[in-house]
Amino acid sequence: MGTPMPGAAAVPPPPPPAADPHLAALAAELGRNPDSVAHLGPLPAPDVSDTAVLWHWFHLTLLRLPSPHAAQWRARARQLPMMAGDPGGELWDEWRALDGGQVLLPPLPRLGVSGVRLSRAGSVAPWAMAAAEAGEQPSGEGSGRHRDPRTTPALGDPRSPLSVCVVLAGWVAELAALDGQLHHCLENVAHRGVVPLRETEHREAYRHELAQRIGRLARQTPDSAAELRAALAVDEALCSVLHLPPAAPGSWWAQLAETSQRAVLELRRRVRDNGADVAVEVLAPSYREARRRTGGNDIPLDAGGRKGQVLAGLRLWARIEGRELPGRVVYRG
Repeated sequence: MGTPMPGAAAVPPPPPPAADPHLAALAAELGRNPDSVAHLGPLPAPDVSDTAVLWHWFHLTLLRLPSPHAAQWRARARQLPMMAGDPGGELWDEWRALDGGQVLLPPLPRLGVSGVRLSRAGSVAPWAMAAAEAGEQPSGEGSGRHRDPRTTPALGDPRSPLSVCVVLAGWVAELAALDGQLHHCLENVAHRGVVPLRETEHREAYRHELAQRIGRLARQTPDSAAELRAALAVDEALCSVLHLPPAAPGSWWAQLAETSQRAVLELRRRVRDNGADVAVEVLAPSYREARRRTGGNDIPLDAGGRKGQVLAGLRLWARIEGRELPGRVVYRG
């Protein structure tokens, strides 16, 4: 019993479920779009059967494209048939914003998939907050920032380097867990080259180093040369998380790096106004010029941008009280 009759055809297994065909077609179109390819190189959509996975890939990819270009694709995604109606309401993960609100990953209500957005009421990464608060504990007379213990960096002065770094660190670490295309090239963690953040051990090592740097930043006297040096180290950690090739100028990821660097440059102005001998520079967009300010451990790529173009700044060039700190970049070889 249960043995098929001689000559009976075996029943084939059911085909695996397929991702939403309209979304799959839109993702494939994005991958071969000339503008997308010009910015990011070949961009094949993943061959997946999970609609939610493909939805996240699509919108994470848009964070790498110039904002006007990305906005057009987001508008098209909102017109997909599966977005019609609202059967279960929208679910959101909210991360602390620095300025106004912004949607990073729209939700997918029909599948119960949460979206991700930035808001002023959003949460701050607990590990980043803990690193800042541990760093701010005074270890002796005159050390630490001595702020009100009821406040937190993210709820204090939003313009301070520490507040900016705590918020940005949360964004970067959370996206590293969501975006399988992210890498990091932080020198004293990766040693040389790049490592994929989709692997848990690399994410943990990176986050540990970033937390250490946030803690050192929290220990410094505000608007001092020592705070500037520590802020440069956190900025390096944040800007060393990238895609291959790096996100395009004008993209959300490029704006994140600019926000981090702007906090450092504004701190440089205050430190210099206090009489310290400091200088900080963003490296030139041409690698021929930029390499005069780098330490030689730059990363060449064979995709993205134009030959000889700096694709991403990993570390700002600085001189602090007579000591030169070389920059570092990714460039198109």
